[in-house]
Amino acid sequence: MGSAPKVLNSVVAQFDTLTPGLKLFNLDNVVAKALILNKKLVIVAGALGGLGSQIAAHLSRQYEVIGLGRSTPLQTPEKYRYISLNLFDVEEMREFCEREVDSSLYGVVNCIGSVANNPIWKMTRSEWDDALNNNVTSCFSLLSTFAPQMRANGVGRFLFLSSVVARRGSFGASHYAAAKGAIESLTKSVAIELTPKNITVNAIAPGYMDAGIIRSVPTDILSGVIEGIPQKRLGPSTEICFLAEYLLSENASYITGETLGINGGL
Repeated sequence: MGSAPKVLNSVVAQFDTLTPGLKLFNLDNVVAKALILNKKLVIVAGALGGLGSQIAAHLSRQYEVIGLGRSTPLQTPEKYRYISLNLFDVEEMREFCEREVDSSLYGVVNCIGSVANNPIWKMTRSEWDDALNNNVTSCFSLLSTFAPQMRANGVGRFLFLSSVVARRGSFGASHYAAAKGAIESLTKSVAIELTPKNITVNAIAPGYMDAGIIRSVPTDILSGVIEGIPQKRLGPSTEICFLAEYLLSENASYITGETLGINGGL
């Protein structure tokens, strides 16, 4: 009981910082502030990309979201906090974890990915390594950094982005397909390791959506891609956002180790 004044003072200080000009002891404000303070934390890596930024903004409606990435944004995201760092630097990630992460950590979403098209006989070692590092090693970095805190919390969600290419293949994208296939295998195995602590690990495998890497595809090639989709259209990226929201929710506690496709019938 002796620590109660310190706790109250801490709450008052946080309230005053986040809601300047409001009276703390207005009941409605106290309730609203309590909801803010109790928000679960979700970290979205790759939060400046086409899909990553949409997912981060969507999830910010019900979670406290911190976006991570190497790039410095031209404009500060309005709906979530963004921090620029190197996800492959162990020390930098450790310092971020010590500074920003506590028992409120609930979810980690990895939207990092890259691809440079080339058939295997023309592909450079650098292109191969970049595809594996950005797509798969980024997942390892997030798992190794944040799994310990989630295990201590006794609950959590990891969510990765795979691709329809992992199972269908694609000319000029063997490195990308291999990387995304590795994500699906990683998801299955890590789910087994983390499920005793009520942590789920899943992946979403988008088909050809209206955001993200597809924007760099030449128009003539894109027309052929759309023709090959049973629904004859690109998928709305908002559906990925809603699926991510569901997989992070408590209603998806029995789904783990799975890769769910959104692909228009491919």
